[in-house]
Amino acid sequence: MKCVYLYHFAEQVIGQQRHYVGYTTNLPRRHAEHTNGQGAQIFKTAFNRKIGVSLVRVFPNGNKSLELFIKRGVEAHCPMCVMFAAAEFQLAEAESELADEEI
Repeated sequence: MKCVYLYHFAEQVIGQQRHYVGYTTNLPRRHAEHTNGQGAQIFKTAFNRKIGVSLVRVFPNGNKSLELFIKRGVEAHCPMCVMFAAAEFQLAEAESELADEEI
């Protein structure tokens, strides 16, 4: 099955990278390679440094054009990042409300 897939790393791996977006025709094989530290350099580095990695999204029937599109705004497509951003926003709102009550 052709697909585009998105991995999220538990911490920054190379430079500011916390994501990897790829395209494959065989996701089970590619997933096994990535989780064993094979393939892209980011996986080798994460594997050697014992950084956690999660396959967070799969876009069935994806193509190379979709892969490039997602790479341009990867955080918006990563459910882990979207969830974290929402939690940060809620925390900031709660802190603001508390500050208003203390005045």
